[in-house]
Amino acid sequence: MRYLCTLLVLLCTSGLLLLSSCDTEQRLQSHGPIVLGDPSTIVTEQDSSLLRDNVTDFRSSAATVHEAAVQVPDTVATPVQHTPEPLAATAVEKTPAAAEKPVSGKGLQIAFKPFTVFIPGIETRSFRRQDPASAKGVSYSLSSGRIDGNTLQIKGAQVMRVMQRYQTVVILKDRDAGNLLLQALGTYSSEWQSLRGAAGTYKISGIAKSQLKYNNISGPSVKNAVKKAARSNRLSRKEEEQLLRSVHNIRHANQPPLYVVLQSVIWKITAREASGRSVEKELRIDMDTED
Repeated sequence: MRYLCTLLVLLCTSGLLLLSSCDTEQRLQSHGPIVLGDPSTIVTEQDSSLLRDNVTDFRSSAATVHEAAVQVPDTVATPVQHTPEPLAATAVEKTPAAAEKPVSGKGLQIAFKPFTVFIPGIETRSFRRQDPASAKGVSYSLSSGRIDGNTLQIKGAQVMRVMQRYQTVVILKDRDAGNLLLQALGTYSSEWQSLRGAAGTYKISGIAKSQLKYNNISGPSVKNAVKKAARSNRLSRKEEEQLLRSVHNIRHANQPPLYVVLQSVIWKITAREASGRSVEKELRIDMDTED
C-alpha cells in the first residue's frame, strides 16, 4: 500500500512538470514581427503611479547654460530706435550771439546777454565773481591801457543808445609824501552824456584831464581833508604841517598841489533783442587815483 501511494505521487509530479513545460514552450513561441499601428500590440498602462519617474533626470551645467541662452521669451519687445542729437547743431543753437568774439587781440571783453562789449588795448582785474549774462552790471579795475579816446565795440544786438558818466576825486601831490587822496572832500558824479557811434563802435570821449569837473571847495574843507589824509597815511606831525602850508591859499580843486583825477567811468548800454525786448546793462571801470 505504501508503494502504491508513492507511485501515485510520482505520477502526479511528472504530470505537473509536463504541463508546465508545455506552457513555457507555448509562451516562448514567436508570434511573428510587430506591426506598427496594430492596436492589438499596443499596451496602455492605466495606473498613473507606474508612469511616474523615480529618478531625477541628469542635467549638466553646460546644458543648462545652453538652454538659457537659446530660450525665447514669450513676448518680443519692439526695438526703440534712438537717433543721436547732432552735437554741432546743438552747440550752435545754444550759443548766444553775445558769446561770439567781435575782435581779436588784447582788451576787455564782457559777454553780456544778448550782446558783447569789447574795449581794445586795456587790461583789467576783478575783485569778485561776476556773471555778465545775468547781472544788471559789472565792474572792473584798470591795470593798464588807456580809456580816454578808446572805443566801445558792441556786437550781437541792435544798439539803441550808449550813455556815459564819470566820477572824479581830488588828490594832493607832494614830493616827499607822494600822492594823497583827499577822501574827505567826497566824489563828484557827472551827468549822463550820450556817446556817438555807428556800426556798433562808440568812441569814448569827454573824460580828458582838461574836461574833468569837480565840486566847489573851500579852504577849511581842504585843510580838514589834508589832516585826515595825513593821519590815515601815518605821516609825522612835521609832514602834516608842511602839507597844510602848501594848501594855505587854495581856492579851487584844480589848483596845485591839488588835482582833479578820474576815479571811474560808467557806461549804460541799451540794446534790443531779436524778439524786440529792450535790455539795459552797465559797465564800470575804476582807476587807481594815486598813480
